[in-house]
Amino acid sequence: MEPGNTNTLRDIAAKAAWDKAMKPGPRKKKSKFRNVRVDGFDSKGERDRYRELELLLAAGVISGLERQKEFKLEVNGVLICKYRADYIYVEGGDSIVEDFKGRLTREYIIKKRLMKACHGIDIRESKAKRR
Repeated sequence: MEPGNTNTLRDIAAKAAWDKAMKPGPRKKKSKFRNVRVDGFDSKGERDRYRELELLLAAGVISGLERQKEFKLEVNGVLICKYRADYIYVEGGDSIVEDFKGRLTREYIIKKRLMKACHGIDIRESKAKRR
């Protein structure tokens, strides 16, 4: 400690503890589209759609339900980007790639076209239900 400083170690530690307790934590980043993450899903609507698919799976209408499968989108051997599908399942013998969308973004539209061009896959879109 510097000469002439009357602060004791106890005072310094107490001030540091007070400063730490009163310091605001990191701010939570607001979602771009105001969706709320719930139960490991990006939105309530995505969670609700998964529950619907689980019911269809239990009823035997669909099979092989998977979540968050990633596809590489390559052109001429060059990786352009990756696309992560919300759901993949088999319905009536056809493999379905589905994405839950509240709103279509430019990035998604490009990835959708790349999925068709690179893999020959059409993405089925499920939309948020208005309350």
